[in-house]
Amino acid sequence: MEEFIRNNLAPTETCTICCEPFSEGHAPVALQCAHIFGHGCFTDWLRNGDGNTNSCPLCRAQLFEETVFHPYRIWGILCQENPQRLCEYMKALWQGIQRQSHADPGNGQTLVQNVIWKPLWEVRDPRNENCTFRRYVRYLNDLSPQYGVLNPVDEAIIPILRLSELLACVYKRVPLYLTTSTDLAMLVWKANQSIGVREGKVNWSLVCRAARDLDGPYFPLLHLYTVLISQYIIHGDELTTWPTKRHEKMNYVVQNCCTMIGSSWTGYPTNHFKDQLIVVYEELRRHQKDTGRISLRGTPSEGYIVKGLWSLAGNWQIKRTELR
Repeated sequence: MEEFIRNNLAPTETCTICCEPFSEGHAPVALQCAHIFGHGCFTDWLRNGDGNTNSCPLCRAQLFEETVFHPYRIWGILCQENPQRLCEYMKALWQGIQRQSHADPGNGQTLVQNVIWKPLWEVRDPRNENCTFRRYVRYLNDLSPQYGVLNPVDEAIIPILRLSELLACVYKRVPLYLTTSTDLAMLVWKANQSIGVREGKVNWSLVCRAARDLDGPYFPLLHLYTVLISQYIIHGDELTTWPTKRHEKMNYVVQNCCTMIGSSWTGYPTNHFKDQLIVVYEELRRHQKDTGRISLRGTPSEGYIVKGLWSLAGNWQIKRTELR
């Protein structure tokens, strides 16, 4: 016992990591496993070490439960950003879409640079290590060598790519002055957010589901779609006389509100949805062209109008014999 006390209970004077003596600026810290290290050395090990950094460097005793990282968590955190920061990001994204509209459409590298990287880079806070946009940029940097910038499959990348494509779709369908609208930008954000993280593109089934369930999670997507219809009516509909036959109405509405607006979306609208769409289009056209009401522009107060239109269309019983 005496020999053990003399040889094995010597006081610790140096840090096991850096082998430097402890001092006022290099204070010792003891772990639960009783190993002692310099405070600065050990915190550096926790933050920047390789491998199993949630354990003691000597005995590998677990120090804390490490949270498993899921890629979609970054997107979830981004969705919780305050509205002002999200507005700044959407403004930068609009500008990225505008840059891309003047670029070579076949250059995928330019698309990623203009629409993905630059907006995130512009709104990041370089002074804040925990800034969500900065973390997103770092994560994209880490992914690039593995997946490449043109074919990402990561759940943190899918929503932001889909957001860019959705915004590009809106950019083609609305007048230039609306591309500076904060309300419309945030509606695009909410519509994209409602889709989730695994859908690579907007799917018509979600739009159809939103038309059936106006209080459901996909209503922002339906609201945005209705805004695009409204904008087409005011800026693209050049019909002088509205058709009277059902098949003529159907062909016209499907061509301009499904084939044209949703050309990049996956799936197909249902026949029931198309029937609803005719009613919604006629009502919007009557209000905007005949009575001179302003078009829908994506403001929060329009929600009850959109719900009213689709509710009317859903309850409208169509007599097939009269519409042939």
